[in-house]
Amino acid sequence: MNVSLETQSIIVTGAASGIGRAVAEHAAAAGADGLLLTDVDEAGLQNVAEALGNGTPIQIFAADLAEPEAASRICDQAKAAFGRIDGLVNAAGLTTRAGFLDGTVEVWD
Repeated sequence: MNVSLETQSIIVTGAASGIGRAVAEHAAAAGADGLLLTDVDEAGLQNVAEALGNGTPIQIFAADLAEPEAASRICDQAKAAFGRIDGLVNAAGLTTRAGFLDGTVEVWD
């Protein structure tokens, strides 16, 4: 299935690596009209932005979503850069509770 994002402005959290980076790569390949990539790893964001240098308008914004005001700052930046927000992929997140394979239901609950 081909999905076109040609008229879409997307925020991707956790975009410096892993799933967030993969989402950013796919969104750029699908022709996103604008990508705001955010993560706590500013150097990683810069690397992703450089790797995606295919003509997709990209803004990077280093932020820690554990800070209460971070989400509104990210949205403000996206609206300033692209005029709107059409989608959000929240791929940010770390856990120190347990790994996927060794965690118990009680730990995850």
